[in-house]
Amino acid sequence: PRSTPLYSSAASDVYKRQVMALHVANEMDEVEVAVWWDLSRIVRHFERQGLERREVKVAVMNAALRLMADEGEQK
Repeated sequence: PRSTPLYSSAASDVYKRQVMALHVANEMDEVEVAVWWDLSRIVRHFERQGLERREVKVAVMNAALRLMADEGEQK
């Protein structure tokens, strides 16, 4: 039954995780939002070209890591 303490505790935990996830999403700054939007468009573009979603995501991540490495070398 929904009124049992076990159910109430589990439902409360799920609610807390959802609230925390929403809070984290709201805390994303404008740069993160813009980058996420652009990257999702890139992934969709290459999916339409026939590439697998996972392959595209890995390539995007590798490019970001290379960019970070390059930035570190310029300092």
